[in-house]
Amino acid sequence: MVTALLLLACNGPEDVDSHTDSGIEADADTDADADSDSDADADSDTDSDTDSDADTDTDSDADTDTGPFSETDCTDEIDNDEDGLLDCEDDDCVDVCIEDCSNGVDDDADGDIDCDDDECLGSADCETRDFEIEVDVTVDWAATRFGTYMTSYWGTYGLAGAYGTVSLRGTSPDPDTADTADDSLSFACSGAMYAFSEELHAAYPSVYPYGGILYDTGDCDGCTVGFKVDPKIVWNSGCPVTTLPTSYWGFHYGQNYITALIDGSWTEQYTARPADIYWEDVSYGSGYSDYQGYMQSLKTDAPWTFEGSYTASEL
Repeated sequence: MVTALLLLACNGPEDVDSHTDSGIEADADTDADADSDSDADADSDTDSDTDSDADTDTDSDADTDTGPFSETDCTDEIDNDEDGLLDCEDDDCVDVCIEDCSNGVDDDADGDIDCDDDECLGSADCETRDFEIEVDVTVDWAATRFGTYMTSYWGTYGLAGAYGTVSLRGTSPDPDTADTADDSLSFACSGAMYAFSEELHAAYPSVYPYGGILYDTGDCDGCTVGFKVDPKIVWNSGCPVTTLPTSYWGFHYGQNYITALIDGSWTEQYTARPADIYWEDVSYGSGYSDYQGYMQSLKTDAPWTFEGSYTASEL
């Protein structure tokens, strides 16, 4: 009688619920743990770890690393959440990393600096203002050589070079004179100017590191030879003006002065007499000859002006 009772107990139902599976626990799946999924752990997801997210690591976030869910410090230069994104590069820091629109730094690490960043739209630092710019130029040294030998040797009728100093001032009046605040802006820059024939620059870049001068055959008010000049400006410190307007320099053989073309017409911008000038006629065999001249201390009689538009953050 005892043997029969033991057999009946061993052949009874394996679960206390009404479902049938191959395990020995009280759920409706086919594994041996006490949950309703099909893996061999005690959580409710289908991966083989003991947390409740759908990945294979042991933390509770939905990624495959073991770090915390988010970047915990956006300034420590550490990838706290081990997602490959550091500090402000991580979207977790979007509310912490805010672009400063005037410091020259990509604060939020999105690839856009200051006013190039969409966050700076409407910022006072990024408001574009129109400036009137006055320029003084002193050409400390200038030289030109032109003639038939230049044509045969260089393939151009003339070559030239110059260097000197530049100073400028930019002013923008207050756009709203109705209020009491003075919102006018101004800046000042000083630096050096360099310009050499493009042919010289191309042939000897270590000797002539800048180009900017091209022989120009256009009308230069009867001058002997003219050049289109776009000098390289090297400022002593930061300046929003990166280039000066193109000018045309006309050298007048024997007349001892130089004129400039600004905005399409010949002007007297560079009519100050040089302190020292020297011209010579250089003759070569086979009928080739050139004129060459050297000048110093050419100055503008008065500042010449042009317009420019800049933001406050560029000043």
